Amino acid sequence: MQPQINKPGIMITLTTIGGGDCSGGLLRLLQALPKEARKCVIELPDLGIARLYDHLGLHRVIDWEPARSINQWLLDFHLKEHRDIQQYLIEHEAVHYLCLHPSSSSSQPVTQRLDSNQALIDMPLYLKLQLCGLYDYILFVTQGTMIHPMTHFAIRYADAAVLYSDTQLDINHHLGLLQELMTTYQMEPERLFHFIRRKRNLRLPALSEQRTEELLRKIHRLSRIPVFWRDPMLEWVEPAHLAGQIRAKDYKEYEPAPLELTRVDRTDLSGAKQLSFDWVVGSAGAAKIKKVDDMYEQIKRFVCEHGLHSSEYLRIKFRIRRKRVIDILQELAEEGVLHRPAEQGKSYTIKWTKEEIETYLLQSSRKAVDFYSTSSSSSTVPATVPGTVPVI
Repeated sequence: MQPQINKPGIMITLTTIGGGDCSGGLLRLLQALPKEARKCVIELPDLGIARLYDHLGLHRVIDWEPARSINQWLLDFHLKEHRDIQQYLIEHEAVHYLCLHPSSSSSQPVTQRLDSNQALIDMPLYLKLQLCGLYDYILFVTQGTMIHPMTHFAIRYADAAVLYSDTQLDINHHLGLLQELMTTYQMEPERLFHFIRRKRNLRLPALSEQRTEELLRKIHRLSRIPVFWRDPMLEWVEPAHLAGQIRAKDYKEYEPAPLELTRVDRTDLSGAKQLSFDWVVGSAGAAKIKKVDDMYEQIKRFVCEHGLHSSEYLRIKFRIRRKRVIDILQELAEEGVLHRPAEQGKSYTIKWTKEEIETYLLQSSRKAVDFYSTSSSSSTVPATVPGTVPVI
């Protein structure tokens, strides 16, 4: 949809080029601009970091919904379903903002939800033409570098591009980029400004400004860039070293090349698959055998316990002495599994003699007793308390 072109306002793009934070420079500009002027701030969501929310106190804005943010506007603009721009703006201290909502995530920026970068290329020019008749100053705050489409074209279409330096490292970086913007990107030198935060420990280079008032005085002397929707500036020839990074692309058309394996790689892969198969089969078989062994031990112990409880019946059934019954059960349980109950308050374990077992069985045969088995992994179990049947 073609935007409505109104009377021109002045577009100022504030950037650090290297993806840094230029919120401090924005605060200084807002304080120096005329109070009666109509001002609008656009925070570009290149990296998805809601910086203005923290620096400008936008948390005091009441009823700020995610639908009133640059995130939602960009999605609607991409789908060609955007509404009137005023429905996306919020107001704070007589300034209108179209910025990132605090719920934005830098790990999943809104730019990753688009299937094409055409909306990112068109957005700066569209917003400039849409807002230039409504506001005296349109300030774009970037987050990305020159290979990010929104940052790139926000600088190209700006009446004044301000590189804000907060540290000595920013100064060194921006001095080199100023020359690159004039040569590689063919930008007019009089529209480029280097704005430095006032610090005594910084070495100030030439052609750099520290005073906000002087910076604005130079910007006001500039003429407005005559731009139109789908104008020839969009046909700017991209430098070869950018390799098509800021041209329109449809992400859905990308298909990864098939992976070609060498003969050695295929042999290694086949061997790895066979080793994995053998390990899985071996592990599963060992687990099954262990499960069978555990079940065998449990059944064996249960049979011995039940036989101990029914020793009188076995003596009569097979017509053998009770001592012989106890010997057979001990052989089945594999070495001395019957234990004498511990004395009250003691937890030690003592093996019973055959005579003590025989005496205990005679006493316990006159009443019903509950039996409890111990863990199958232990060959010696804790002694039971007096009055209970020894366990196997």
